[in-house]
Amino acid sequence: MSATDAEVATQPALLNYLASAYMSRGVVRRAQQEFAGAVADYDRAIQVLEALLAALPHVVLGDYLKAIQNRMRLHLAQQQVRSVTTFNS
Repeated sequence: MSATDAEVATQPALLNYLASAYMSRGVVRRAQQEFAGAVADYDRAIQVLEALLAALPHVVLGDYLKAIQNRMRLHLAQQQVRSVTTFNS
């Protein structure tokens, strides 16, 4: 049985699990060098966590910051790869 979007939106615990799922998939996609998909997953996790911040700031703040940090690290890694590729061309 799957939860509908409306059910998920009314249950903060489900939203937290959803954000964790997006974070985990982003980590996997980054490892597989699917950078666009990883960024999209981190962005979605951030959106979900932002929705939760007002209701549960003490619970989700750390996850929210980690999602932002993961996205930032991925962008930096992509810039380094582009710099090396440009330098070696």
